[in-house]
Amino acid sequence: MIMEIHKYFTLMLLISILLGGSVAEAQQNVAQDAYLILEQKCLTCHGPNGPFTEELIIESAAQLVASGAVVRGVPVQSELFRRLLDEDEAKRMPLGQPQLSAAEIRKIGAWIQAGAPSWDIEHDVSFITTGKMLTTIQNHLET
Repeated sequence: MIMEIHKYFTLMLLISILLGGSVAEAQQNVAQDAYLILEQKCLTCHGPNGPFTEELIIESAAQLVASGAVVRGVPVQSELFRRLLDEDEAKRMPLGQPQLSAAEIRKIGAWIQAGAPSWDIEHDVSFITTGKMLTTIQNHLET
């Protein structure tokens, strides 16, 4: 079963890359999807002000990797992912709450499979300087 999960995440990552354009865009989308789930389901207890920060604190993707909770590229070796799947309700996260949906678990797994990229939004924006804008307006008015 673990091998099937690994194959599924690999296939989903490849499909998202092929259909979504660039690798960076696909990773950003996967990361944002994962963060929204973590934010809604996990940060109440494991956020910076949560009551269970001694076990796990979720501050950033890099911090989750550094803590060992996430093993980049391998969901089934990631403690965070395994705790979502645990059949023992006393160990399964989110503790005392309904289990995440299969779709939510797949999104977390896809994020880990993609290398647990940062969920911080990176904008690739080229700004026009005031001088260039004024020159363009002036050139337009002169024509």
